[in-house]
Amino acid sequence: MFRTRRLVSASAALAAAVSLAGCGLTEDVPRPGVAAEVEGTTLSLVDLEDLLDAACINASAMEDASASSRDATQLSLLQQWIGSSVLLAYADEQGWETVAPDLDERQIPGWDEMDTRQQEVLGDYLARQQRAEQALQAAGDDVPDPAGFEVEINPVFDLTITDGAFAPADDQLSVAVSDEAVAASEQTELSDEQLAALPDSQLCGTRPEPGAALGG
Repeated sequence: MFRTRRLVSASAALAAAVSLAGCGLTEDVPRPGVAAEVEGTTLSLVDLEDLLDAACINASAMEDASASSRDATQLSLLQQWIGSSVLLAYADEQGWETVAPDLDERQIPGWDEMDTRQQEVLGDYLARQQRAEQALQAAGDDVPDPAGFEVEINPVFDLTITDGAFAPADDQLSVAVSDEAVAASEQTELSDEQLAALPDSQLCGTRPEPGAALGG
């Protein structure tokens, strides 16, 4: 999600590690103000929003970065956080020590445009991803089964894990503000024309020129 001269985190692999094995979602929902909780470790709604803002600043600062909808970006960040948290909980059970290297802010496009809180949340997110990658490497073929962990997701995100994959929970509590936003919430990838039509409040990254995909 975030790039340090095209940084590629282990996030996608971590989310996949969760979805491949299924998930031990509980019937209870997280406490108010919490986006997700894994084994007592929480991601607050406020922190997720700050992380989303940081991701969008980062994307806007990258010349070659594709735009996306904020809804899609937020769900991706949430899934990646859940995946990394499961792996870190597993590492704790195994007694493995995971240490993130020092963050080099110079390698993160848009860092200076982020406020202090966004930088703090982003730094924590990247450190968790790097530590989780170490746990994933240590696990090898013995990928932890998330069904053995307590995972709770706020129903506002309409997200659950069904048949081993993240999927809509069909009890969405939030309301999209435009037809384009509805499309964004239902698709992982939007066309340039769909992205260009999104309102500013729903766009993450640099707005593509209308018709660019068709050659102008």
